[in-house]
Amino acid sequence: WSPPMSQLHVLDQQTDEFRNVASYFTDNRCQIIRVERIENEMWHNIYKKEKKTIDERLYSNSTDRVLFHGCLRPASEEILQRGFDKRIIGIHGTDYGDGFYFSTDPMRSHMYALPDLSRWGERTMLIKINQTR
Repeated sequence: WSPPMSQLHVLDQQTDEFRNVASYFTDNRCQIIRVERIENEMWHNIYKKEKKTIDERLYSNSTDRVLFHGCLRPASEEILQRGFDKRIIGIHGTDYGDGFYFSTDPMRSHMYALPDLSRWGERTMLIKINQTR
């Protein structure tokens, strides 16, 4: 078995989807170079199933949150293919023990998205924004 491939789609800056993501980064120190949507049908179906279970247990359908995860570009590429798999936990951001850390504050996650000097100082951030179909 091998994990399903995630697909990246670069968003046009004129779309509502791009503007929605950009709206979280109002700090003047941030320049958005591009926004890519991650699509992985298998993981999306797992998400919908788990969300339904949680919503039913909590008698609510507003259990989603926008979450940010800053990381190095190579780590993001690994996450895209394997998901947030505990076997790929890195050495950064382990102040509170092994695991993946998320924040509701984009600037907090920005601190962990260290600049990639081979890509002109670009930083990589994964953002979970609810769009169940």
